[in-house]
Amino acid sequence: MNTKVIAPTQRRYENLLNDNNTKTFPLWMMRQAGRYLPEYQFIRKQHKSFLDLCENPLIASRITLQPLERFELDAAIIFADILLPLLCIKGLNLIFTDSSGPQITYRNDRLLDVHSYSNPIDTLDYVAEAILSVSHALDETQALIGFCGAPWTVAMYAWQGTSANNFKTALDFFYKNPLQAAQWLELLSECFLDYLKMQVRAGATQIMIFDSWAFLCPKSSWGSDVYQYTLKLMRSFKQAYPDIPLIYYPRGRAVDALNIPEQPFDVIACDSNTDMLSLQNKTTKVLQGNFRADLLLESKECIEQAVEEYFSKLLKPVIVNLGQGINPLTPVDHVDAFVKAVRYQEKIFSVNHSNH
Repeated sequence: MNTKVIAPTQRRYENLLNDNNTKTFPLWMMRQAGRYLPEYQFIRKQHKSFLDLCENPLIASRITLQPLERFELDAAIIFADILLPLLCIKGLNLIFTDSSGPQITYRNDRLLDVHSYSNPIDTLDYVAEAILSVSHALDETQALIGFCGAPWTVAMYAWQGTSANNFKTALDFFYKNPLQAAQWLELLSECFLDYLKMQVRAGATQIMIFDSWAFLCPKSSWGSDVYQYTLKLMRSFKQAYPDIPLIYYPRGRAVDALNIPEQPFDVIACDSNTDMLSLQNKTTKVLQGNFRADLLLESKECIEQAVEEYFSKLLKPVIVNLGQGINPLTPVDHVDAFVKAVRYQEKIFSVNHSNH
């Protein structure tokens, strides 16, 4: 009987998250599946809308796997969108347009008083099917990341009605309607918990919560009025699945999240403006991040130099990632150069720290 031998360096996620004195660095990239890949563009041109891709499990799973066929990555992240759970909220309509992105409307053309949602198992079953399909295609050493948005971040879109740079309409709603805003955040946290449970049952081996607009909420309100709902979501998820690693990405609020005693996440993902390297001795949590996404638009020499500098300042292994999603204009060969540079520096780090 032939048994496949998996080298320790190939078990990057397992070793790091289990703290097995590892010298390996798991690597994946936010938005690694999608717009910058020509094979994705080929599929996208054959379908009317972005939502069509998400709602087709075979296509979503195919897109999820595309970057892993090109690059030496340690994780797939399911091809979906943080706004999909809004389709579960009764009385709300969500569409995606190529020209202006997501468009959210309500019954009677106003923000409804939200009281109920349909079970994601019934509404978003295609996400579960895509996860199941991808789980069968991955190597046993590769993680499969399911995800959702944080209640606050998704609420920004729901209250704004679309995407925006400053979300002024959404913030006005939040401050002028505190009770209704709290009802929204409570309901979203409950819906998202069901959604994440569905993903784990389908085969997700890790979960990530994207709080991409955390920084828009003033610090004075974030901890008491906003973050409590994300904490509730994370706490409930870890109670249900204590062995599933949970990654939290609070853009602009990583330090604040680490200053709060209750930390039900396993990994804190840092954006590009966070001094992630200064956090190494301030937390026992695994760190993820935080290369500038626009670094991949620069020359290959600049990419290699930045990766070398990054590794030279690390005291311990981290999950290597970008601080934001890949820019759609990123050349594919620059992503390849980035991945190869990380793998090269990983080997050097392992040699230099072999006796530590």
